[in-house]
Amino acid sequence: MDASYISFSAPGLSGVILKTGSDCMFDPVSLLSIPDDPALCCKKGRTVQAGVDGRYFVKRICHKSLWNSFRHLFMRSRPRHCLRAAGFLAEASVDTPRVLAALRKSRMGLPVYDYLITEDISADVIFADKMPLDDALLPALADLLARMHAHGIFHGDVNLRNLYFRHTGVWGVIDLDGCRLSRFPVSRSLRRKELARLASSFMKLAPEKEDIPRKMAEAYAARTGLDPDTPGYRKRIRYLVERKRK
Repeated sequence: MDASYISFSAPGLSGVILKTGSDCMFDPVSLLSIPDDPALCCKKGRTVQAGVDGRYFVKRICHKSLWNSFRHLFMRSRPRHCLRAAGFLAEASVDTPRVLAALRKSRMGLPVYDYLITEDISADVIFADKMPLDDALLPALADLLARMHAHGIFHGDVNLRNLYFRHTGVWGVIDLDGCRLSRFPVSRSLRRKELARLASSFMKLAPEKEDIPRKMAEAYAARTGLDPDTPGYRKRIRYLVERKRK
């Protein structure tokens, strides 16, 4: 565990919290109900709920079945995984919201809820889907992905809603649950897959800009020497653009 985090426990609750900084004395237990407040809720799914209150972002992952609880008992929790991914991103000089706590609520020894608490960055950033979708955006995002891939970080859900520009002048990412992490650079096949997902995110918002896949590939190739513009890359983009989610 990183030296800046310390163990935390309360009745039925355990995990780690940030040791240093202005939030070192915050009470994480008092924040766990944020996702339940209709005024603060920003995501309400079947297993994941989240909320923000202007200072904190709280994501709650529910383990709804006995089998799911038992299976996750022996796995690293998603909040702990996000904390590890944040460490990889820091090494790559990629911004992400500061993780304040990674907690697990258990009952009879089995996990019931996992909680990720981070700083709320909404007032300090602009997300890529709210920015002009012009050629100036492509090189910046290609550089961001190139740095992540060089440091062994495959995000897994790169889209314009998960990428942001902080007012201090740095780019960052959120939603680290699906990250694959390695001490070796990301493989070529996964790099193409990630670029295709990002290109498809552009195409969904601006379908008239048919040259975005090529320009994205060129921007990435200029930074890495790897040209992802293959028939498989184009096929993947078409599939993602046309895919209908249930």
